[in-house]
Amino acid sequence: MPQKTTKKRIELLCPAGDIERLKTAVIFGADAVYCGLPSWSMRNMREITFTITTLKEGIEFAHEKGVKVYLTFNIYPHESQIRQAEADLKKIKKLGLKMDGIIVSDLGMFSLVKKYFPDIPIHISTQANTINSKAIEMWAKLGADRIVLARELTLKEVKDIKQKLKIENCKLKIECFGHGAMCMAYSGRCLLSKYFTGREANLGECAQSCRWKYKVKIEEETRPGDLIDVQEDSNGTYFMNSKEICSLDILDKFIEAGIDSLKIEGRAKTVYYLATVTRAYRKAIDAYYEKEKKLRNLEIKKLDKEKIEKKYKKLINDLRKEFDLIQNRGYSHGFLLGRHDYEQEYNIAAFKPNVLFLGIVLESKNHQLNTAAQFDGVKVEVKNKFKVGEKIEIVTPDEIIKTKIKEIKDQKGIILQEILKPQEKVWIKFDTKKDISERSILRKIIKKE
Repeated sequence: MPQKTTKKRIELLCPAGDIERLKTAVIFGADAVYCGLPSWSMRNMREITFTITTLKEGIEFAHEKGVKVYLTFNIYPHESQIRQAEADLKKIKKLGLKMDGIIVSDLGMFSLVKKYFPDIPIHISTQANTINSKAIEMWAKLGADRIVLARELTLKEVKDIKQKLKIENCKLKIECFGHGAMCMAYSGRCLLSKYFTGREANLGECAQSCRWKYKVKIEEETRPGDLIDVQEDSNGTYFMNSKEICSLDILDKFIEAGIDSLKIEGRAKTVYYLATVTRAYRKAIDAYYEKEKKLRNLEIKKLDKEKIEKKYKKLINDLRKEFDLIQNRGYSHGFLLGRHDYEQEYNIAAFKPNVLFLGIVLESKNHQLNTAAQFDGVKVEVKNKFKVGEKIEIVTPDEIIKTKIKEIKDQKGIILQEILKPQEKVWIKFDTKKDISERSILRKIIKKE
C-alpha cells in the first residue's frame, strides 16, 4: 500500500529590524524574513532600522541563502503621508529591489503597491483585523495573495476558515503569529501611546504604554477631585501587560490547523533573542515533519511509535527551556487554544534571565592579523564584558557548545586578558575544536546566589 503524500511544510517567518537581525534570522533557519523602511513600518525605530542601501544588501544576502524577504508597508498613513509613500515606492521600483512580497494594512497603500508592483504578492497585515472567510475572499478579489490573521483567533477558528476557503476554492495563504508579544488592544489598535506621549501606534511609533507600571485611583461621585488610591496586592500594577504568545509546545496543533506560515514577532528584539527563538522553531518544525514521516511508515510497531513521540516531546521540552534564557513577559498560548487561555502578567513588565549576551561571531575562519602570527580563532563583536578563562556557551544554529575562552587578541594582534568595551571587535580562541559558524551567539549563564 503506498504511503500518504508529505504535507507542504509550514514557512518559518522571522522578524528583521535591521541588516544584522536579518542576517541572524537567515543563518539561524528562517524560511523568510519581514522587514521595513522606518517611515512605512509598524516598527519605526531610529536605532534599529533599514535604509534603502541596507535593504538591498539584506535582500541579496537572503536570496543567496534561499530565504524570502517580505517588505512591510503596513502603517495607516494620513493624507499628508500619501505623496511621500508613492515617491518611496517609485524609488524602490527604480532601484529594482526584488522583494518576495509586500505587507500592507490600508486599502490606499494596497492600491499604490498594486500600481507600482503588480507582479509582487501582497500580504494583508494582522493590523487589518481579518477574522473571517468572507473578508479573506474579498481581499482575494482585490488581488491579495496572503492574509495575516488577527491574533484574536483560535486555532479551531483558523481551521474552520481554511476549510471554508477550500470549499470556496479561495487559494490565499494563511499566516498566523506563533510567538512574540501580544497587544492589550485589538490587533494593535491602541490609543494609550498617542494619549500619553503623542506617539501614534498605527504609524509605527508605539511607546508600549501598556507595559508601564500604574497606580489606580478612584473618585467618589459626591466628592469630585478627592482621589483615593485603590488598595492593590503585589499582582495589581501591570494590569495591561499581556503575556507573550508561545506555540512551541502546541506546534503540532498549529501546523495541523492548515496554517501556511508561522510568524515570529520581534523586529525590535535583540540579536540574541532572535537567534534563540528562530533556532528553537527551526529545530521544532524540522523535528515535527521528521516525526510525521517516520509515523507514516505502515510497518512501524506501536512501541517504536511511542519512542518517536517521546523523543519529539523531549526535544520540544528542551527547546522550550531556552525561552527562559531570553527576556520575556511570561508565556501563554494567547488565544490559540481559546479565550480562556489568554493571560496577563501582573507582577512585572518583563522577566530578565540570568544570562549575559557576550557577543556575535562575525567571521569564523582563521585570519592573518596585523602581526605576523596566524590566529586560530573567530572574530567577535563584543556586547558585554568577559575575560580569559571564563566558561561560556556558544549558540550555533546546530548546537549549543559549552566551552572556555582561551585567548583574546585585539585587531592589532595585541593579547588581552579582559574585554570591557561593547561594540569592540576582537579575536577569540576557544577551548573547543568544533566549528563555530558566523552569526553564532556568545553567552554566559550567571549563577543565581
